[in-house]
Amino acid sequence: MTQIVVPRRAIGAMEMKGFEEFDCTRGGFPPAQQAKFRDEMCQIAADQPEAMQRQLEHVLGERPAVLCAMAEIVVGEWDAREAQSK
Repeated sequence: MTQIVVPRRAIGAMEMKGFEEFDCTRGGFPPAQQAKFRDEMCQIAADQPEAMQRQLEHVLGERPAVLCAMAEIVVGEWDAREAQSK
């Protein structure tokens, strides 16, 4: 099961797309992993070609840019400069 990070207000919409609610705090998806997910989705949205993004949308059920934006609401804004320095 792929875990994604979304704000509480988006849970209903994501459930309509087939996702299931998962409590990150109790379920072993700590803030550091949530931030890693955000970083990965934001990096993909910023750098990868459209074909790759469509492929990931097919696999994950949502566009990387949307997943990035929702994760930013939960764990804070992605810092592209910091990501480039890693």
